[in-house]
Amino acid sequence: MSIFKSSQEKKQWLYVLLVWIAILTSLVFGYPLLQELGAENMEALIFILCLIIVGTTVILHTFRRTNEKNDTVTILGIIAVLMMLFLRLGLAERSHLIEYSVLTVFIHRALTERYRNQYKKFHIAILTLVISFLIGVFDECVQVIIPNRVFDMADFLFNGLAAGIAVGAILLWEWIRKKTALR
Repeated sequence: MSIFKSSQEKKQWLYVLLVWIAILTSLVFGYPLLQELGAENMEALIFILCLIIVGTTVILHTFRRTNEKNDTVTILGIIAVLMMLFLRLGLAERSHLIEYSVLTVFIHRALTERYRNQYKKFHIAILTLVISFLIGVFDECVQVIIPNRVFDMADFLFNGLAAGIAVGAILLWEWIRKKTALR
């Protein structure tokens, strides 16, 4: 018996795993590539670009159709996380905002696929938030054993904040979608 209810759910959890591995891999990189290249002025531009990509990911996730073959949401989310992996910004908190927002959207997609007709959207959102936060806690705890990394309680806040913003945006867009559909 499979632990997944559908092949689509399995694919969504695979995307979650891919993003999580990228986040964990980023723990090994101590210094941003941009600092090595001397392009400090590009940090703000890259951060804004990543925020736009993540915002688009959240919006497309909310307005997608159930059987949609186009997976632009996944592509955009993975691009944002990979940009953070290779172009790690000077302040880790900015990277956390991008990475955990994408991770949360992907977790929400997987849980929505699994529990589509069993739970209300709000319950799925809360479960998404809890899972994202626990992954963030694990991320911080792992840093205790990694050289040149620091366990920081403030990062719990940033990881949770990123997850909360993503879940809040998903719920807001779903509410807007429902209200506009009723008219």
